[in-house]
Amino acid sequence: MPKLPKLTIAAKLYAIFALIATVTIALAIIAAYNARRNAELTNEFDMAFQSAQNVERINSLIYAVEMESQIIRAICRAHEIPSATIRVISDAAHENLPVDFNVFMTKKELNYGRLILALLGSPSKIPAMLRLQRQTQLAARNLAHVLSRLFLADA
Repeated sequence: MPKLPKLTIAAKLYAIFALIATVTIALAIIAAYNARRNAELTNEFDMAFQSAQNVERINSLIYAVEMESQIIRAICRAHEIPSATIRVISDAAHENLPVDFNVFMTKKELNYGRLILALLGSPSKIPAMLRLQRQTQLAARNLAHVLSRLFLADA
């Protein structure tokens, strides 16, 4: 068996300090990784929680809109007026609206001046507003297409 070289106390202390420094660095790297992963998981949890809240809000809005349609259809039935309900969807359920439009509503209409000022104060929301505009325009075109086919089929 080969004989190990004899080390001085100073060399042994340097080796121990080097080992402790290496372990400390390794632990710091693991701690940084775990902190980053914790932040990611916390963000995912927050997004999931927010999505669940949005689903609840959307479900209540869908119910409210459906109630509106039911009332209109009931009035039409009472007056023997044929009716139908057609809906278009401009944004997916998992998408959040860029702004809360209710904040900018007056009694009867949207206050565009306040909306523009809010967007100027939060310019990061402008791309989402433009995307919503494109989606809404597409939904309107699709509705027009369905309605034109429906009415042309009757002719």
